[in-house]
Amino acid sequence: MPPRGCTFDRIAATIERFTDVVGFDRYAVYVFDYGAPTGFRLAVRRPDSISAIISQNGNAYEEGSARLEPIRLLAGRLARQRERCAPS
Repeated sequence: MPPRGCTFDRIAATIERFTDVVGFDRYAVYVFDYGAPTGFRLAVRRPDSISAIISQNGNAYEEGSARLEPIRLLAGRLARQRERCAPS
């Protein structure tokens, strides 16, 4: 468990900085359980960097989540991109 005061926003900012330092400009995120809110924050902050979201039991509840709309928009965008890249 992260130390007290370490929020999902702070964890996402740390990982975001890591991707900058190592030079990742595009990557997929694998999210599950406790880490899902962190991965979703990365996707909302930099949607152009996300090539895919793989979720295994990732939590994104509609009830009580004011930040879900950006994730819906991102999911739609990724679906359209996948359709354009699919072989005919």
